Amino acid sequence: MNKTVLDKLKTYIYGFDVLEIDVFPAEGDRHSFDFIDREEDEVIASANFDEEGLANFSIYNDEESQAGPLNRDALINKAYTFIDEFFPQNFSDSLCLSALIDMGDFTMIVFNQKDKKFGLELPNSGVSFSIMPNGIISHVERDYHKVEVIYPGSCITAAKAKNIFLKELRLVPVVAKYDKETYVNGDNRHYFVYEIEDYVMEVGADGKLQTIEMFGVEQQQYAGEVHLPNPADLYTLAGLTEDHMKIYERKTKKGRIEVWSEKTKEELAVEDAELAEIQLAIPNTVKMLFNQDGGLLRLLSENNSSNETAITAEQALEKANEVIAGEYTKNANTFQLLQGDPELHHYINQEHAEKYAYRFCYHRFEQGIKVQNAMIAIEISAKTAALLRVETDQAIFTDLSMLNIQRSISVEEAAEPYKKGLSMELSWVKDLENGMYSLAFVPSFPQTKGHIRCINATSGEPWIIDTSCMEEFE
Repeated sequence: MNKTVLDKLKTYIYGFDVLEIDVFPAEGDRHSFDFIDREEDEVIASANFDEEGLANFSIYNDEESQAGPLNRDALINKAYTFIDEFFPQNFSDSLCLSALIDMGDFTMIVFNQKDKKFGLELPNSGVSFSIMPNGIISHVERDYHKVEVIYPGSCITAAKAKNIFLKELRLVPVVAKYDKETYVNGDNRHYFVYEIEDYVMEVGADGKLQTIEMFGVEQQQYAGEVHLPNPADLYTLAGLTEDHMKIYERKTKKGRIEVWSEKTKEELAVEDAELAEIQLAIPNTVKMLFNQDGGLLRLLSENNSSNETAITAEQALEKANEVIAGEYTKNANTFQLLQGDPELHHYINQEHAEKYAYRFCYHRFEQGIKVQNAMIAIEISAKTAALLRVETDQAIFTDLSMLNIQRSISVEEAAEPYKKGLSMELSWVKDLENGMYSLAFVPSFPQTKGHIRCINATSGEPWIIDTSCMEEFE
């Protein structure tokens, strides 16, 4: 690799003397390089190269710059400077500024190429930047820039594409949260709405539909309401015995964390920070996270039991149902079990896989209507019958007893504002498998800018995605 390129990248690592930064090939990958702070012997940045040159660059140091925040144009100029310095001219000259997205802690700036015939943007054909408010570039990602475009022999009109798209329009009744961070005018309350189902992805220039089923995505099917047994004790289901002790407990912003083990912290050789990280698996421990009202949000067990008790899927489901009955029926919630193969496997090699657990997903329903983003996933060990994992959406605990589920407008009436606001925009679509681009019509909403995702089933108000954080360029 050209040493000059690596030396130039050093100058983008804020807070370090370039003379004190060593660069070494990453272990097992001759195309990747780690930038090491010589004094602390820590990786502070990395870069990856391919046959086209620099593919990505990331900075990991947390040094804070004393410089104040830069304005929009200054951030864009930072990106342009990097492009001119590290990418070949034939590539940099083909790039156009596509979008600037305010991510809160950083700004994402996206550049793409355009095709020569129509002048339409080619998605994922350029380079994207993550830039801190003070102008520090924290991440650069370049797409493979040799593009192959397939021009159609003929193309249907946008009006015909809209008619084809609307014939497959599906509105599904759900209970959803009018999230302030997602929707224009959101108020964080739950409502009964008609949701626009993501079924048709685009309409090809030849008029053929591209649906989620063509990409192997199946629609969710449910096995009906779960008939719950008598509740069982959570700690018993998790495999805890009288030999276990609570070695850690703390209240955090996420909730209250408990960690149980047959060994002491000293025997486990772990720090409090490791015990407090609910997603970090530690051998011989059971971690639990409860919300402020005592509801179980997470459970992660690495309790290595020696009791080998192989169980069937039916027996595992009974245990999972006991968890539901004991932890999630305080608000008289009803649940339906998502259909699908529950078996989970560890792949020992390419030819042999070993079953290690069963996974069951329960979705909350309110007055017979599915509650959006309200799922519980439970894993039961296939070898020990112990509870391994529980992952719970916060909406499981939301009190919806006062929710008005009344259809004041029909599905047909609800579809009208969607149909009225819908336009079909001719765009290039990239096949992620072969990298080739084809023309297709995709839904857009020029009047509202943000897509319409839901229609309030009582008032008829459309829910519009808030895109104010994103600035797009022609």
